[in-house]
Amino acid sequence: MNHETAFEMAASGIRFGAGITREAGMDLAGLGVRNVLVITDPVLRGLRPLEIVLESLEANGAVPRGTGGFACRPPGTVKQ
Repeated sequence: MNHETAFEMAASGIRFGAGITREAGMDLAGLGVRNVLVITDPVLRGLRPLEIVLESLEANGAVPRGTGGFACRPPGTVKQ
């Protein structure tokens, strides 16, 4: 009896390492992206990793739009 084994795994590229966040803008520019919707919340908005992403976008000609002012569950919308 002849057995054939095949395995395929498709996934997005994931990169790790110091400074990799600074490449976000370069990656999007390489895809021709000019306008980027960034959705965050006030806590993340004040953290350095998001600032690095926004700086990278702007440095590579992508205009970040829609940053800040979002909440996962706005107050008063959750029923107990």
